[in-house]
Amino acid sequence: MTFLLKSTPKWSQKSGKDVLKLVKNNGKGRQDSPSVETVLRAAIYMSIEKLTYRDLEKHMYDSKVCFHFLRLEDDHYYSFSAMQKFISAIKEDTILAYNKECQYVSNI
Repeated sequence: MTFLLKSTPKWSQKSGKDVLKLVKNNGKGRQDSPSVETVLRAAIYMSIEKLTYRDLEKHMYDSKVCFHFLRLEDDHYYSFSAMQKFISAIKEDTILAYNKECQYVSNI
């Protein structure tokens, strides 16, 4: 997964356009929004694990696998509503196409 994200930056760029529309620059340097990569990883994690947004929030706190997969910083978690806001901004066809490419690569 990490290899695929790094070797094909088109996925971060494609989803980044959707996600970055939601980030407001308040001029105070707030860094309370997840990175585009974190949002994309969260969407993929939710898809793989078949989670709701509330379940994703629980996994971020309770699961070391989820914590590392999303590459969260120490003690920096996001609420289910924040993740829902950002993940829902990514077009569904982008996530489905990425999942399809991940499956293709894993079968090689």
